[in-house]
Amino acid sequence: MVLALAAVFAASAILYIRATQTDDFVKWGSPDENANYIFAKLYGQENRLSIFEKYNLLAADIMRPRSMKSDQGWIKPVSFLGLPLIYGWLSRLTSYQLIPYFTALAGAFGLIFYYLLIRLFFGRSNAFVSMFLLAALPPYFYYTVRSLFHNVLFVSLLLAGLYFLAKCLLASRSAPETKPSAPWPIKNRLNIFFSRPRLNVWTDIARPGGAGLFLGLAVSVRTSELIWILPLLLLSGLFACRRATLLKITIFLAAVGFAVWPACYWNTVLFGSPYFGGYPEMNQSLIALKDASADLAAAAPTKDWISAGREYLLRTKDIIFHFGFKPRQSVQMVKYYFIAMFPWIFWPGLAGALLLLARPGRIKKRQWAFGLIFLVLSAILTLYYGSWRFFDNPDQTRHTIGNSYTRYWLPVYLGWLPFASLLISRLSGWLAVRRFFPLGDRKFFSRPRRLFVIRAWQAIFVVVIIYLNINFVFSGSEEGLAYAGQKQDKTRQEWQMVIAYTENNAVVITEYHDKILFPERKVINGRFNDLAMNRIYRRLTDFLPVYYFNFTFSPSDLAYLNQRRLKEIGLFLEPVQSIGPDFTLYRLYRQPVSE
Repeated sequence: MVLALAAVFAASAILYIRATQTDDFVKWGSPDENANYIFAKLYGQENRLSIFEKYNLLAADIMRPRSMKSDQGWIKPVSFLGLPLIYGWLSRLTSYQLIPYFTALAGAFGLIFYYLLIRLFFGRSNAFVSMFLLAALPPYFYYTVRSLFHNVLFVSLLLAGLYFLAKCLLASRSAPETKPSAPWPIKNRLNIFFSRPRLNVWTDIARPGGAGLFLGLAVSVRTSELIWILPLLLLSGLFACRRATLLKITIFLAAVGFAVWPACYWNTVLFGSPYFGGYPEMNQSLIALKDASADLAAAAPTKDWISAGREYLLRTKDIIFHFGFKPRQSVQMVKYYFIAMFPWIFWPGLAGALLLLARPGRIKKRQWAFGLIFLVLSAILTLYYGSWRFFDNPDQTRHTIGNSYTRYWLPVYLGWLPFASLLISRLSGWLAVRRFFPLGDRKFFSRPRRLFVIRAWQAIFVVVIIYLNINFVFSGSEEGLAYAGQKQDKTRQEWQMVIAYTENNAVVITEYHDKILFPERKVINGRFNDLAMNRIYRRLTDFLPVYYFNFTFSPSDLAYLNQRRLKEIGLFLEPVQSIGPDFTLYRLYRQPVSE
């Protein structure tokens, strides 16, 4: 049933993607998605991650879409390289036409490992219910079908890595590990790598290797998540340090290095350092952190190492929270994007956690470990991302599923579901007692039949939550999938008209449509409010046809542009074609500069 549910999940996601993406129009609603698709396809077909645009040498590197950067004519990705590398490699084995569907398969893969992971901590029944809740969790399905975002791939790889890590560190229930009666001969110096007389390939090699491989791939997909992955690994090791043998640690680290090596190699090729990326702010943070660490190391031999350590911690906090540290805002974002958006998940999860804490004597050690680790990572994720301000929705007053908080907090939602499942199980068991069926005879309440009643109540609760989730993800938010599909149809029509009215070598200046016009057309993300950029536009008109595509100007606004702002640099803007009710395509022409 686990495999069947994963297959249904993947098929549902693939059907939606297939309905919104056509063979001649594979475009995405976000600049990040479009960039990931272009570079994954480029890497799969040509084994490279950059595009040379010679006219950028004349245009001061402004000719590029968002989520990309240009360096002396070379257009490069800004985001993390893990997804383009993984999907590009998979497309070589299959076809580049399957790139939009890889995340659907990754999401199903994540469901399976989520079930396996939760089963280790809360048992099979809880894991099964939790898996159903995850399959219909709005952010998880939403960002599965918006399939060129990193987040679902990252979470799926992380779940696989954490499962293998937990199998390494948790004692077996059926056969608890015991210390060997006699170590290997002391003559063999390699005996420090082994904790038992015989080497078990699955326990000592496959599990730590799988953990390192999948966690390394997850880090390459979203390197910024190291801010909470490292504390998670540290806490996991503290809870089960006795089982973390030197052999397992060595294989784990070797597998991590193997997994992150491709991303480090391409970071070096593109940005000059294995740990630099396309985000300038992150690069500066890494440099500042390295300098702070060097200062602490220099102060360690002196008597002033305590004050140096305090200063180091303060500097580290400022470096990590480079967008600010705002606890109150973080709590407010949790209210908007968890409590108010998904109350049918938050409140059952909170009640389930309280029910678990009400009987602390029955809480197992591994469940205490799960709860503490989840609490720590939730605090880090809440404070780190909640201190930022994301405005993915053009209306900055709206709190919708399309805003970045929902995808950045996916690990928090996933960790919350087992507690909601616990409440469902307790309620189902409470309802399946004889006092709710006064007319039934005692034979009806035999153990098998009572178990059937419990499962029936669980199914009812799960179906209700799934219905609420599906309704929300499709039509309960203004960025739901039903509206996203309609928007995609409108975007396709706009793209077709712009392509039809522009030349193959045309440059299109636009504020919002760069993500859909590139790479068929050269694009510049801009307007006419920057004099320096206006002069670059004028220079480009000597070599290429230059267009402007944005909201339609009123006659007075167009007259002001042509008679004042554009006239002073020798440009003239002329309408070419109205595209839909809101947008118009304009052509920029050169005219002599007035004396």
